[in-house]
Amino acid sequence: MLNFGTGKMFRDYGRLSACFKPLCLILCLTIIAATSFGQAAGRIITGQVTDDRGEPVVGASVMEKNGNAGTMTDTKGNFEISVSGNTVILTISFKGYATVELNTEGKAVLDVKLSTESTSLNEVVVVGYGTKTKGNLTGAVSSVSARELEKSPAANLTNSIAGQVPGLIVNTRSGEPGNDDASVFIRGKGTLGDQSPLIVIDGIPDRAGGFARLNPADIASFTVLKDATAAIYGARAANGVILITTKRGSSGKSSLSFSVNQAFTQPTRKPSLLNAYEYAVAEREYYTLPGAGTGRTLTDEDLQKYKDGSSPLTHPNTNWWDAIMKDWTLQQNYTLTLSGGTDK
Repeated sequence: MLNFGTGKMFRDYGRLSACFKPLCLILCLTIIAATSFGQAAGRIITGQVTDDRGEPVVGASVMEKNGNAGTMTDTKGNFEISVSGNTVILTISFKGYATVELNTEGKAVLDVKLSTESTSLNEVVVVGYGTKTKGNLTGAVSSVSARELEKSPAANLTNSIAGQVPGLIVNTRSGEPGNDDASVFIRGKGTLGDQSPLIVIDGIPDRAGGFARLNPADIASFTVLKDATAAIYGARAANGVILITTKRGSSGKSSLSFSVNQAFTQPTRKPSLLNAYEYAVAEREYYTLPGAGTGRTLTDEDLQKYKDGSSPLTHPNTNWWDAIMKDWTLQQNYTLTLSGGTDK
């Protein structure tokens, strides 16, 4: 009887099976984990954002909470975002609407409805003939809160309102200290001649000095009238009206507040100037031209003294820019406010 080693073959096969079973199990678990991770990492969520009336909200922000993913809705209110896991919370927000947070676990399509923020509608706005709430206001009126103005503590208030009000154009042409008032226009230039809006501070139109040097901490309300709501001020309001109301004393518990603001400033551009010798050479060459008139007579000896600085009293060579200006300077602003009182 022939024996081909069948028993040995089965014993070897058993050993191989015992070795391969754990390897196969590990391989299967690895594939399953990788597949699940890939699905979680690349999960796409789509949806639409609408308002109370079912109209699409254009430009709403859709952000992954505690994550980096984010997008905005298109002209139809639709969005598509790739999230980093199965359990992700999306934050949907838009100005004038209450922010919504949604858990996307097990969801691939979302229908989001934003409700109008009641605090925005109940906000009181100062207009030319009194005050109104935003919910009852039909004209083109924009306002900036005092807190927003205080966040930009510029030395000139005209620079603080830049970018704060829709339709308000602020053009700063100079950074010269004391001469850095910006040109302010409402909805561009609409008339001939003076095209600046009418400034009304505490009910007084065209108050001397304007509003450039007002302290933002002293302002209670800042309102811009852009259309017919400014008609109460007549022809002077053809370019719009800016209404500013400063803070008033009020009854209540006394309170004391003190704020400090510090900043470092530097020149944005340093002019390249001639020194005394170069200026003297240019001056002498100018007066040699026909029709240049007469000026001081500069000899070669004068030029040499300017050049070598041998006579600083009669031929000075001082760089006044370096003597007066610094590369960096500290800007400090201190505000002390005391409020409170009684009705008596």
